[in-house]
Amino acid sequence: MSTDKPQQNFYPIDNIGMFEDLTIAGIENTEENLASFMEAKDKPHVLDDEIVDRGIRLYKNQLEDADCMDKQIAMWKKQTLTDEQSQRVESLSNENNKFRELSNFILI
Repeated sequence: MSTDKPQQNFYPIDNIGMFEDLTIAGIENTEENLASFMEAKDKPHVLDDEIVDRGIRLYKNQLEDADCMDKQIAMWKKQTLTDEQSQRVESLSNENNKFRELSNFILI
C-alpha cells in the first residue's frame, strides 16, 4: 500500500475566481470557528475529545490546502499575466497567508 499523496492538479489563470471564492469562504469559516473556540476557552468542558480531534484534523488539512494554494500561485506567477491577473494573484496570495495564519492560530 502506497502512502504517497496524490499529485496536485494545476489550473489555468481563468480559474482564479474559484480559488478566490474558496479562500474567502475558508477565512470566514475559520474566523467563525475561532470565535466559537475563544468562547469555549474558559469552558473547556463544552468541547469533548471528538470535537477537539476533529478540529485538529480540519486545521491541519487547511494548512495542507494553503500549501497547495502556494504552489498554484507560484505556477501562475511564472506565467505571463495581465496587470489585473497579477494583482488578483497577489491578492490571493495575501488572502492565503491570512488563511494559513488563522489555521495556525487555532492549532496553537
